[in-house]
Amino acid sequence: MKNAWNRVLLLILCCGCLAACTGQNNTEDQAVRTMEEDEQPSELEQDEADALLAEKLQGTDCDAVYSAYERVEGEHYYTYTVLDKEDNELSQMLAVNSVSGEIYVFDPEKGTVADYSEFQFYNPKKDEAVSWEGTFVLGGRSVSLEPVDEESFEFRIMKKDEKELVGVARVLPDDRAEAEFEDGEVSLQFRREENSLEIRDNRKAIGFGGIYEKK
Repeated sequence: MKNAWNRVLLLILCCGCLAACTGQNNTEDQAVRTMEEDEQPSELEQDEADALLAEKLQGTDCDAVYSAYERVEGEHYYTYTVLDKEDNELSQMLAVNSVSGEIYVFDPEKGTVADYSEFQFYNPKKDEAVSWEGTFVLGGRSVSLEPVDEESFEFRIMKKDEKELVGVARVLPDDRAEAEFEDGEVSLQFRREENSLEIRDNRKAIGFGGIYEKK
């Protein structure tokens, strides 16, 4: 009888251990699934893709009309028909990667995407990486640039350690090597070259114009 009770107790203990192990395994499996879900990249909403493409097309006189959400070459894209300024449909379509937000030329017949540089209205100046940072000198005058964001920078013009003008210039969307500043009687245009900064003093009120060399 004693041996029978011992076997029953042993069976109960084994069942308890099994349940505990099963519960622990379930918890661990759930944790792994949660981590895998957290690691999945989040997708853009369509309106976010619309905004990215509209910004990209600024200055091209083209509009994009949403077409479909498609899987292309193993990834998902929002695809768009493109209209020119006369509302004629272009032969090329565009696509926005739903994760990275990168913009591509889309070929619906082949089901492939190509680099945006193949778009017929591609403007390399608009995508050019330009540094609006540094100090440039001409004679006894210096101009210091510091980026504010991707679309503007602060400039500080000094002469013999005395401040002459401080302002924020706007980078032109169609040519990122060009920027402008307007404030009352002052109208300046900036042009960045590899090792220089050209300033055009449109109103010639103060005489800031010239080509400044990088310090």
